[in-house]
Amino acid sequence: MMTKREWVTKVFHNEPTDRVPVGFWFHFLLDDQLNIGLYHDDYLAKNVAGHKAYIEAYDPDFVKVMTDGLFTRPGNTMPAVYSAKDLYGFEPLPDGHAYFEACLDLAKKVRALAGEDRLVFFNIFSPLFALTKYLNDGVSNVTVNELLDEDPDAVVHALEVLGDDMCRMTRLVMTEGKMDGIYLSVNNAKRVIPLVKYEKYIAHSEVKILDAANELGDMQILHICGYHGAQNYLAAYRDYPAQIINWAVHVEAMTLAEGKKYFYGKPVIGGFDQQPGGLINVGGEEEIRAFTRGIIEECGKTGIVIGADCTVPSDTPLEHLVWVKDEVAKICG
Repeated sequence: MMTKREWVTKVFHNEPTDRVPVGFWFHFLLDDQLNIGLYHDDYLAKNVAGHKAYIEAYDPDFVKVMTDGLFTRPGNTMPAVYSAKDLYGFEPLPDGHAYFEACLDLAKKVRALAGEDRLVFFNIFSPLFALTKYLNDGVSNVTVNELLDEDPDAVVHALEVLGDDMCRMTRLVMTEGKMDGIYLSVNNAKRVIPLVKYEKYIAHSEVKILDAANELGDMQILHICGYHGAQNYLAAYRDYPAQIINWAVHVEAMTLAEGKKYFYGKPVIGGFDQQPGGLINVGGEEEIRAFTRGIIEECGKTGIVIGADCTVPSDTPLEHLVWVKDEVAKICG
C-alpha cells in the first residue's frame, strides 16, 4: 500500500493512479482576526487547534496550511500611503522578525499534526493582495490602480519588497518548516486592474515567489482566487511556473476539464462552488455524490484533485466532505 504522500505525489506529477485525491479547507478564525494573530496568541492557538480537529476528523489526503491570523506582514511594518511616493518607504522585514517566526512556528505545528507521510502546502498571499489589503485597512482610500496611474515604479518597488519577503518566507517554511510546497493565492480582479498593467508591473513579484519555491521542490499550487465572484484574467497566469492550478470554475465559467487543457495539461484542483449556499455548503447527499461522479466522468482520474473554487464556508458540515471522499473511494475502488 502506498502512503498518502506517495500516491498524491503521483497525482500532482500527472502520473496515472487509480485514486483521486480530495482537498477542501476551512478558515478557523473570523474575518476580523485573519491578519492580527501576531498580537493575539489565542488566535494562533485556535488556528492550530482547528487544523488538529480537521485532520483527526477528516483524515485529508493532503493539507493546506490555513495562515489565519498571519495573512500578511503587520500593517505597522509598512508606511502610511496617501500617494504613490509613499510606496518608496516600503522596506524589507529584518531577518528573524516575529512575523517570520510565527509563520514558521505554524508550519512546524501543522507538519507535526499532518505527519510525515502526508503532503503539506503553506498558504502565501500575493504581494498585490498584501498591498491591497493594507490600503483597504489603512487610512487611505487610494487603490492600486490609481497608484499605478500616478507612479508605476513606486508600485513596483512596494510589490518587489513584499515579494522578496515572501520569497524569504517560502524558503523558511520549505526548509525549516518541512513544507512540501506553497499554495500561492493570486487575484488580478480584472474589473479593477487591466491585464496590460498586471503583466507589466505586478506579475514579476508573484512569479519570483514561485521561482523561489521551485528551487526547493516541484509541487507548487497556484490558486487564482475568485472569492466573492471576482473574475480574473486567466491568461495572466497561464505561464506561471506552478505545477498545480486551482481557479474558480463557477466564476470564470471554465470547467476543470477545460482548464486542464488551457493550463497545458497541468494537474488541477476544484470542481465545487465554494460560495455560501453552494452545493458543497448546503446540498443534499445524493446531489453532492452525483456531482462528484460527474467530475470524474468528465475529467478522468489523472492529474485531478476534487475540491472547491476556494475555501469553503466555515458552516459547511464535515459530513458533506465525507460524502465526496466516500464517493471517490467507491468510484476508484
